[in-house]
Amino acid sequence: MAKTYDAIYRARAVKYESSVVTAYVPQVFGETAIQIVNFLGTPATGMGWVLFQGGNPEFPVWTSGLGGGDGGGGGGGTVTDTLWVGTDAPTDSSLELWYDTDEVAQYATATDYWNSSWGIVQMGTMKANGTLSATVAAITDPLVITTVAGRRYRLKFQMRAGAPAAAGTSAINFLVYVDGAVRLDLGDWYVALPTQPAQYGSTDWGAVLDAGDGASHSYAVYAKAVTVNAQFYVDNCKFYIEDIGPVTRLPSNTPPPTAFDWAPYDARYVDSAELVAALAPSAWTTLTMNAPWTGTNPYGHDVPQWRKVGDNIELRGTTTTPGTISNSTLTTLPVGARPAKPHIFAVWMSWNGASARHAVRLWVGNDGAIIFDPTYSLPTPAVTVTNVDHLSLDGMFFSVTT
Repeated sequence: MAKTYDAIYRARAVKYESSVVTAYVPQVFGETAIQIVNFLGTPATGMGWVLFQGGNPEFPVWTSGLGGGDGGGGGGGTVTDTLWVGTDAPTDSSLELWYDTDEVAQYATATDYWNSSWGIVQMGTMKANGTLSATVAAITDPLVITTVAGRRYRLKFQMRAGAPAAAGTSAINFLVYVDGAVRLDLGDWYVALPTQPAQYGSTDWGAVLDAGDGASHSYAVYAKAVTVNAQFYVDNCKFYIEDIGPVTRLPSNTPPPTAFDWAPYDARYVDSAELVAALAPSAWTTLTMNAPWTGTNPYGHDVPQWRKVGDNIELRGTTTTPGTISNSTLTTLPVGARPAKPHIFAVWMSWNGASARHAVRLWVGNDGAIIFDPTYSLPTPAVTVTNVDHLSLDGMFFSVTT
C-alpha cells in the first residue's frame, strides 16, 4: 500500500505565477520543489502550509493563512479564510478552518484505524554487557504488554557487537521467551562470530509473534554461546514490540462523493476525503441552445456543455446555425455557473460553407448570457454570415467568484 500523508506540512513558496505556486515541502519532498494549483485562502510567496487531497502527494493544496502557531496566539479576527493550527479551539469564531494537533481526527474511521499498523507499542530495556556461556541467560529485561485480540505483533532487538571470549570461533544463539517459557527457539538462526581477537559480529533482529489475544504477556530475549564463551555488547541498543497490523483486514468501502459544505468546518476537523470531493469536477451538463443555434454538428464534436471545477466553470462543444444569425444569444448559463463579471473570449468559428474561418469574439455576461454579435464579434471589415458551420466553446474557462 502506498504511503499517505494525512497531516499538514510546513512549506515555503518561492514563486507564484500564472495561478501556480512553486514551493518546497521538505518533510515530504526534501529539496525537490513542487508545483501547486489548488489553494485555501490567497496564494502568495513565503512561508505557509501544504496538505494533500486524500493523503496523496500528487495532489497538494496550499494554504498561506495560519493562526495559532505552535498552539498559541489569536487568529486575526477579521480574516475568515485563515487555517488555525493549535492544541485547542481558535479564539476567533469567524475562522473558516481549524486543525487540532493533539487530538485524534474525528473522521478517521474505526475501519481505517484497524487496518493500519500501530507501530511501537512498548519499549523494553537491555541487560548490561556481559559474557555468555552454553547456559541460556537473559539479555533483556521482561517487557509486559496487553495484546489486542486480532492484532499481529513483532519483537525487535539489537546487539551492537559480539566476539569470542577466548581464542577460537563462536556464535550466539537467540531465543524468545513468552511468559517465562521458550516460545521461539531460533536454532540455526545465530550470529557467527569471527576468530578472536579484534573482530566482532552484530545484529539487528526481529521475529513475528503469536497474534494478540486480549491478555497480558511477558516477553524477553535469551541467548547462549555456541562452542566457546562469547562476549556481548548491548549498551545503547533497542528492544521493543511493535504492532504490524491486523490478522484479518476489515472491509472498507469508500462512500460516494456528496455535496460539499464549508460551513460545518467552523468547529470540525479538515477531512481530506471531503476536500477531494469538493475539488473534483462535476458531471458535464448539456446547455439548452436558443434557435437558430443548435447542438448538432457534422464533425463529431461534443454538444455544448458546462461543468464546475472548484469555483471555476469549464465549457466544451460546438454549435451551428442552419441559416443567418437571427438571435445573438446562443444560450444562458444557469445560476451558480455564471461569472462574477463579464468575460470576453476568442473562439474559433467557420461560416458560410467553410469559406470563412477565423477567431471571433464571444461575450459571457454575469447574467449567464453567451452572446455572438456579428457587429462586434467578426473580424473587420464586417462580412455577412449566411450560416455557421461550427463555433467552438472548447477552452472557455472562468471563475464564479470575484
